[in-house]
Amino acid sequence: MAARDIHQSPTKTSTQRLIKLVGGWLIGFAWGSLLWLITGMKDGAHGWAFAAITCAIIGFGVAAFFGATQAKQHGERIGPRLRVRLPFRR
Repeated sequence: MAARDIHQSPTKTSTQRLIKLVGGWLIGFAWGSLLWLITGMKDGAHGWAFAAITCAIIGFGVAAFFGATQAKQHGERIGPRLRVRLPFRR
């Protein structure tokens, strides 16, 4: 809690992360569309959809990775808490 700003609410942080994820998806979609234009638009709408959606998914993943890295730097927990007690732990 000490690493986070006191004036920043958790809902505002969640909204900012969602905006970053959607932004990553949109940038990837635009990049896929540009790649489709550069290649000469040979595959039609099917090729455009494939290139745009594939690049959008990659952009979303990159945004998620950087968002998780930033959250970890702020001291937030990224993974889920496991309530399983392993037999080799003391």
